[in-house]
Amino acid sequence: MSKALYILLIFCVTHQFAFAQPKESGIITANVFDSTKKALNGVSVQLISMKDSVTFKNTVTDKEGSFTITEIPFGYYRLRLSYVGMQTITLDSIFFRTERFDFNLNDLIMKLKKSESLDEIIVYAEKPLIESKEGNITFNAGESALAAGSNASDLLEKCPSGFQRCFRKNNCEGKGAKGFN
Repeated sequence: MSKALYILLIFCVTHQFAFAQPKESGIITANVFDSTKKALNGVSVQLISMKDSVTFKNTVTDKEGSFTITEIPFGYYRLRLSYVGMQTITLDSIFFRTERFDFNLNDLIMKLKKSESLDEIIVYAEKPLIESKEGNITFNAGESALAAGSNASDLLEKCPSGFQRCFRKNNCEGKGAKGFN
């Protein structure tokens, strides 16, 4: 009886191997950390086909910093990981095939981006030379090239004609404005 059981066992095992189909898709998994070994949640992970440079699959890391991409057709791929404030990691020429269809990349460490600081920033703002707000017309003397080296009466002589009429009629209003002769 043990001989019959042994033959049945061999038949079942060989039958299993004879009809077993080879794996036709791959899997890749990894954990992503920063330089202090803190898990990074939300790292963008792209698997890109090297044949046509089309992104095959996208995913993000979970709160433990891990990700898994499954059902990857055989071929060459590029893996790109990116995260705000960190240097992008790119792994080229990952080759999924029958002999090697699973990749466990273990721990990937992302480093901080090198900051590029500016020496100085100059912010320039200007008011319009003439403004009209709520029925009032304002001449911004400080914005006029005519204001340099001029006193008030010189500036009034050089200002637009509408303002000159205002001052000639002695009916000007504003901060400290008084009639002029």
